[in-house]
Amino acid sequence: MNPIPRKPISLRNYTIFNQPHLSDTKAKGNVLLAIEKSLFAEELIILSSLQVVAVRLFVPFPVTLCSIYLPLSEKISKEQLSDLVSSLEPPFFIAGDFNAHNPLWGGSSINHNGKILEECIDYYNLVIHNTARTHFNSTYHTWSTIDLIISSASQAGSILTYPHKDLAGSDHTPLLMNPSAFRSPQPQIQPRWNYRKTDWLQFKSSLEDSWKNPDLSASSDDIIHQFTSQIIETAKSCTPKPKTTQFHKKLVW
Repeated sequence: MNPIPRKPISLRNYTIFNQPHLSDTKAKGNVLLAIEKSLFAEELIILSSLQVVAVRLFVPFPVTLCSIYLPLSEKISKEQLSDLVSSLEPPFFIAGDFNAHNPLWGGSSINHNGKILEECIDYYNLVIHNTARTHFNSTYHTWSTIDLIISSASQAGSILTYPHKDLAGSDHTPLLMNPSAFRSPQPQIQPRWNYRKTDWLQFKSSLEDSWKNPDLSASSDDIIHQFTSQIIETAKSCTPKPKTTQFHKKLVW
C-alpha cells in the first residue's frame, strides 16, 4: 500500500485530474487523467463509491473520459456499475484496470467482476475496444486482459487501440488509442407526445391489467424498473404521436 501523496501530482504541459482512494491513513490506489493544456476539459462530479475520475473534453465536440480502478479484493455490484454508466453523458469512454476476467475480452476464465461487467455491457449496449492481453503475473508467468477501454455505442470503431511494447517497469501493458476518428454524436429529433389527447381511461385499464401479477421475487430495483417501463409503454400506446416537421434553415449567400 502506498502512502498518501504529500504533494499534488504535476506533469508539465498537462492538467491533472486525480482521485486517490483513502483507507485510514493509507492510499489504496489512485485514478488519474492527464489532459494536455491546449485542450479544454472540465472535471465532472461523479457520485460513486467506485474509484473513478471523469472529465468532459472538447475535441472539438464534447466527449466524456472516465478513468477507473477496481481493486482485486473488492467485488463490484451491478448497481455500482449501472449508476456510473448512467451518470456519464455520451459519448463516453471508460478506461482502466477493471480486474475483471472474461473470455468475452480475451480472458481464459471468468470471475465475479467479469460477470457483472459483461451484464452491464449487454444492458447498456457498450463497446469493448481491446482484447489484447495487458497484465503479466510474475508469480505464475501468465497473461490476462484486465485493462479495458469501453465506450458508448456511438463510438464503435471510432478509435484504434494497441498495447505499447514497453512495460516501463510495470506489470501492466500501457494501452494506446488513436482518437483521430472520434465520432460526433448525431443530433436526434425527440418525439413529442400530445398528452391532451391521451385516452386516460384506457391508460388506467391497460396499466391495471398488465400489473395484476407482478414478480415480487425480483429485487426492489428491478421491480421499480419494470413498473416504470410499463407506465411509459402504456402511455405511448394510449397517446397519439403527432407528425414532426423539420425546418431547414435558408442560407443567404
